[in-house]
Amino acid sequence: MIHGPDNCTAIDGLEEDKILDLHYFADDLSICLVLKGGDVIVIWEEPHDGQSKVEIVGSVEEGITAASWSPDESLLAIATEARTFVLMTRRFEPLADFSLTEEDLKLSKHVNVGWGKKETQFKGKRAAALRDPTMPERVDEGVLSSADTKDTKLSWRGDGQYVALSTVQDGKRRIIRIFSRSGELDGVSEPVDGMEGVITELDFAWFIHRGATSPPFDLGIVAVIDGSNLKLTPFRYANMPPPMSLCEITLDSNVIDVAVSPASDILAALTAGGVDLINWDIPHLKRKAPTQVQKFAIKLEAHLNYRQICFFGPDKVALLRGAGAIEIYQRTEGFWGKFGEIEDSQLVAGVSSITLSSDGSSLLCESVSGEVVVFDETLVSLDRQNHPQACLIYDQYDVAEQKRKIFALGPSGRLFYNGKPLLNGCTSFVLTHQHLIITTIQNFLKFISLRDNADDFQIPPDDAAGNELCRAIERGGKLVTVIPSTFAVVLQMPRGNLETIYPRALVLAGIRECIDSKDYKAAFSYCRTHRVDFNLLHDHNAEQFMNSIDLFLDQIDSVQYIDLFLSQLRDEDVSKSMYDWRIYDPTKGEKPHSLAEIAKKTNKICDAMLEGIQRRNSPSIQNLVTCYVSKRPADLDSGLLMISEMKRNGSDDADLAIEHICFLADVNLLYDHSLGIYDLELALLIAQQSQKDPREYLPFLQSIRDMESLRQKFFIDDFLGRHKKAANSLHEMGDLGFVELLEYTVKHELYRHVTSLVQYDDEKRRIIVKSHAEYLMTSSSYKEAGISFEYLNCWERALDAYQKCGLWQEALYAASRIPLSNEEITELSGILADALTEGRDFKNAATLFLDYRNDVREAVSCYCRGSFFQDAMRVIALKQSFDLLEEVVDPGLIEAFNTTSELIADFIAQIKSQTSRIKVLREKKENDPVAFYGASGETDAPDNVSVAGTDLSTAAGSTFTRYTDKTPGSIVTNATRKTSKNRRREERKKARGKKGSVYEEEYLVNSIGRLISRVNETQEESHRTMEGLIRRGMRERAESIQVGMQSVLAALEIARKDVFDTAPEMLTNIAPPNEEELEDGAETKMIKPPDFSTIKPFQGLSIL
Repeated sequence: MIHGPDNCTAIDGLEEDKILDLHYFADDLSICLVLKGGDVIVIWEEPHDGQSKVEIVGSVEEGITAASWSPDESLLAIATEARTFVLMTRRFEPLADFSLTEEDLKLSKHVNVGWGKKETQFKGKRAAALRDPTMPERVDEGVLSSADTKDTKLSWRGDGQYVALSTVQDGKRRIIRIFSRSGELDGVSEPVDGMEGVITELDFAWFIHRGATSPPFDLGIVAVIDGSNLKLTPFRYANMPPPMSLCEITLDSNVIDVAVSPASDILAALTAGGVDLINWDIPHLKRKAPTQVQKFAIKLEAHLNYRQICFFGPDKVALLRGAGAIEIYQRTEGFWGKFGEIEDSQLVAGVSSITLSSDGSSLLCESVSGEVVVFDETLVSLDRQNHPQACLIYDQYDVAEQKRKIFALGPSGRLFYNGKPLLNGCTSFVLTHQHLIITTIQNFLKFISLRDNADDFQIPPDDAAGNELCRAIERGGKLVTVIPSTFAVVLQMPRGNLETIYPRALVLAGIRECIDSKDYKAAFSYCRTHRVDFNLLHDHNAEQFMNSIDLFLDQIDSVQYIDLFLSQLRDEDVSKSMYDWRIYDPTKGEKPHSLAEIAKKTNKICDAMLEGIQRRNSPSIQNLVTCYVSKRPADLDSGLLMISEMKRNGSDDADLAIEHICFLADVNLLYDHSLGIYDLELALLIAQQSQKDPREYLPFLQSIRDMESLRQKFFIDDFLGRHKKAANSLHEMGDLGFVELLEYTVKHELYRHVTSLVQYDDEKRRIIVKSHAEYLMTSSSYKEAGISFEYLNCWERALDAYQKCGLWQEALYAASRIPLSNEEITELSGILADALTEGRDFKNAATLFLDYRNDVREAVSCYCRGSFFQDAMRVIALKQSFDLLEEVVDPGLIEAFNTTSELIADFIAQIKSQTSRIKVLREKKENDPVAFYGASGETDAPDNVSVAGTDLSTAAGSTFTRYTDKTPGSIVTNATRKTSKNRRREERKKARGKKGSVYEEEYLVNSIGRLISRVNETQEESHRTMEGLIRRGMRERAESIQVGMQSVLAALEIARKDVFDTAPEMLTNIAPPNEEELEDGAETKMIKPPDFSTIKPFQGLSIL
């Protein structure tokens, strides 16, 4: 009760308010209260910012008489004191408002099936003594029952499609109105005398008792109690929804409880007078198994109030008497007698239920307070666990670890494991030897793996699309039973109908278990039935599979099935990609494998299968052919060679092999390969299987047949484009074919291959090498050409090649071997020195001027231009030309100082300007991303778009996805591929980094990276210049360079800390604002900051 008008809206004549409906919403953690006074109140467990914890979302001034939420929690039905029916949505928006009047009674959809008026009915001579059986003896007027409380009641149908409203009309008659989900009146009840207000709607609700869920006894036996009738259905063999069943047994008295034996062949029915045993050999006889009832196998006294029965091993049953005693009966020599009793002192506060353990050797007793006590067969207590309240319990016993796992589900949806909370929001659960299977209030079916012997279970996330351990189900669906041996899960929906599904988790768990036990026949059958990739047979345990090839072939033992397996092989580890059962936590940096490749997996399996098939007594030619064709790439030559050998041996299976290989591979490709093994007869047979014109291939094959053997091979290899093999045939022709071989070598550029063929014939080898060298000259490979000419002692041609590629040392050596005169060599050295100077190779140019031309001034000048002042001073001292210090060295030092100073100033200016611009761009991007990415004001951009990096992709081409979210497939259905011209244009735009474009930031970041490389390159030259300045007395200039280089490094460090270390990586691979075509297959790329770790520390002079 809620007292007083301070808490709610006051209504005249209502002294105290009360709660008509209280509903908890687990999805948003809220409670909805509907009060009789008219208020609808929402209480939030975790209110959002600015939201009050208690909120009155609406009021009905006249008051409310009844309220009820629909089963799917999407609609609220309300009946008011003003005789109206109101439907509202979850957000309390009115959907329908219907006034209840007497006119509603005329809308009844019931049909009168009487025989019409009396005067129009046919009367026989004995008809006067008969009464119309379709007409009632009396017609009810809807008189109210004296026990009617005159309350208003609301009741939804289980599927939420209809709601029934029961009210008293004008204090005279109780009427039930049926409304549809949209608020339309669907029907009105007929007058029924004494009808009261309690109502409920069912398709059909049933209370079940299920049998064992562990193979091989997991028959899915479900027993339904209907008075004295016991309805039995083994869901492994039949799926029959209530009220139907596969087998129905009628006992002498009403059934109180029923239990199924661990072997699923005996049922025990508890009645008031005793226990009836039902022998049902369903495990062996399946659907046709008859039932044999042994009545009163155990006689009981009715007044002792026996409530529950369960088997306690194969020859014992446990009976719960009242709330405090458990009696154990044992079968001995066909008769049942009392074995023992569990006293009250061993139990706590009364027993609510008893359950047989999963291993069939223990009894689980649960008290009304939630305590679970485990007893062994000698009735000794083994373990105790506590729960907050009485729960539905199941257990699993680990024999290896001698540990029992007890799972308990409370009425509030809390699931416990060994007395500790495991999760909330569970609506039902069952156990198998590998999984804990649950349904949740979010309408998911989840599989929690029990394979790891750990207490911290990995609960799958609510991602029905991304994991085999979770799948969506119909709202309100609950588990009936599970049959692991057939991978079936039976669910009951709110409407009462049953659905049998085969979840991927159970299927894959069963296949993995079969593979581990080397039962490849069963694993293969399950893969076929449930469309699981056959690669899993290998990938789950690759080493075991490769060592069990003979076992695999023996178990499968079907040519078609082996072909099916081979044809689906690919170099992917499906156990880590498609069928990865592990759960990954993105917060820990874990992510699933996108594609796990196993190098040469297909070829290794095919080779092993080839060896295994050939070891068999009767090798299957069809399977051998499939092995060759299934390789990557297909080994067609080996397959055709095998068929060719069969033809030569006169095998009857050759034609079948030809037909099969033509079915598996492209016939035109097989025709070329049959030519390639030089078997013209096989090529003819292959051609006859193709669409080729006989008028073309018959003369072609005949012309080849008329050729000499080597000429045949050359012609075929040249026709097939196998030029190296064709060259081999020409080489085998000897001297007669050498001229043709030389021409063929030049035509197809086979120089290296042919050189190896003629390596032991010096004359032919020199001819081929010279031809190759001339070819290298035409392709601008001057260095290789020069070496080849030098190998042949062609010094003039070698000098020409070396001179063209700037190899001055090799060129001077070749010139001396011609030989050239001293004057010619001096002239050549000058030409080479000028070329080196033009290429800024000042050090080598100085060597030429000094060694070959004896020009000290030019040599010193070259050293100074390259900042090699120490070499310049060494040469001056060697030649005693000290006048060159002031004439050449000092001016060179001043020029180098000026150049370095300008470069340092440019470095600092670039760093400051570009880092400040990057800051501005990032600020614009953060404050107004729409404007930054160039969208117009009319763009309908979503408010919740994030432009940060993400692993997800969308399928729409919005402003943002154009710049950030390229997907592997087509983004829109009418998108076309970019041409190469467009791609080159985008690359040019990106390279320019035009100011204000979306490419500018990437350009600036890359520019900073290039600047770091230039700084590193400048350091060594700057250091040499500083040393030269000190040695020539220019200390201030040296200090200026050292301070400048240190300033550059300091500026880069500031940029790293202020700009790059504090900013996240940003996306690139973006398209221009007006680009309408998006490139398929583009990957999202990040603008990574420059690598500051590559900056070399500047080694200044300690004397400065």
